[in-house]
Amino acid sequence: MILGREGLVSFSLGPRVIIDNKPERFLHGPAAVVAPNGDWLVAYQNGLDDPGRDSFISQMRSRDQGRTWAQDGIVYDERDKRVGSRNPTFGLTGNGKIILVVQRASPDEKLPHPESLLNSTYCLSSDNGKSYGFMGYADVSRPRGHFGSSSHILLRDGLLYMVAYSLDGIVLYVSDDNAESWRRRSLVFQPSEFHENPYYPTIVFRPDGSLLCQCHLDRAMENYQKVSKDNGSTWTEWKPANIRLRHPVFAYVEDVLIAVGRLMPVRLRTGFYMSADHGDTWTGPFDLAPDLPSGGGGYTAVLPLGDRVFVVFSYCIPPARDAYLQANSILGVTLSNVSM
Repeated sequence: MILGREGLVSFSLGPRVIIDNKPERFLHGPAAVVAPNGDWLVAYQNGLDDPGRDSFISQMRSRDQGRTWAQDGIVYDERDKRVGSRNPTFGLTGNGKIILVVQRASPDEKLPHPESLLNSTYCLSSDNGKSYGFMGYADVSRPRGHFGSSSHILLRDGLLYMVAYSLDGIVLYVSDDNAESWRRRSLVFQPSEFHENPYYPTIVFRPDGSLLCQCHLDRAMENYQKVSKDNGSTWTEWKPANIRLRHPVFAYVEDVLIAVGRLMPVRLRTGFYMSADHGDTWTGPFDLAPDLPSGGGGYTAVLPLGDRVFVVFSYCIPPARDAYLQANSILGVTLSNVSM
C-alpha cells in the first residue's frame, strides 16, 4: 500500500520492458495503439537531438501484449526536405484504420515559433500499421494551424476527436469521415487566458459523457483544465488542476482516471496522478520508475486495457550541462490493481 497525500491508495507496477534502446540516438515522444489485429504498436522520434535534427519516426511492434518487441522500421521520414519528424500521435478510425499524426520541425530555420514547428501531417494505415498512406496536412485551412498532438485521438459515436496546440492556443479538431479530413470544432485554451502559451493538451470522455481537457504551462509548471458537455463545442471556464505534470496523458483504469507524464518541478522523472472523481480532484504524484536514476524524460503514451494500462515512456539521462538530453530508451510498464 502507498499512502497518497489525500488518502490511502494502492497500485501495482509490472516488470519494466525495453521497447527500443539506441545509445547513439535520441528516442523520444512515444505514441501507442492496439492495432485492429491485436498487435501493440509504439511509434516515436528517432533523431540526433530534441529539436529534430536527422529525425524520423520509428515503429516497434509486439505480438504478445508487450512482453517482447520487434522493429517495424521507419514509418515517416522527411529528412530529404530538411524537416525533422517528432512526437507522433495514434488513433483508430471506425472502419479499422490506424491514424498516425506527426509533429514536424525545421530545426535549421528561424521560424516564428520558438521550436521552429511546421504544420503537422498525418497518414492512414489499412494493414495494421505495416504501411502508411500520406494524407496531407492535419489543418489545411491554416499554414501553421496544427503544431502537434500530445495525446491519443479519441473515437466516440463515429466521430474522431483530436486535440492539438497551435499559434492560436489549444484547438480541438473533429472528423466525421474516418480521418479523410479534419475541421476545427473549438478553441479550448487561448494564450490570452494565461501569462504564457498553453501546451501539451490531453482529453478524455468521462462516464457522464462530458469531455475533459487539460493543458500545461511550461514556465509556471502548472496544469489547468476545462470541461465540455456538448462534445467539445463549448467549454467551461478554466480551473487549476492542482497537479504539476508536463505532457499529461489521460486514461482510465476501470473507474479511476490516471494522468501520466513528466513530474514537475522534479527534473526528468516519469510519474502519474490518480482521480476517483473523474478529474475533479487528484491524488499524487507517484513515480513510475522509482528505481531508475534521475532521468525519465516523462514523455508518455498509454494503452488503456480496461483493468490496467500499459504506459510507454522515454527515459533519458541529462548530460552535465543539460543543454540537450543524451540518447535514451523507450520503455514500457503495466500499471494495474489501482484502488482509491
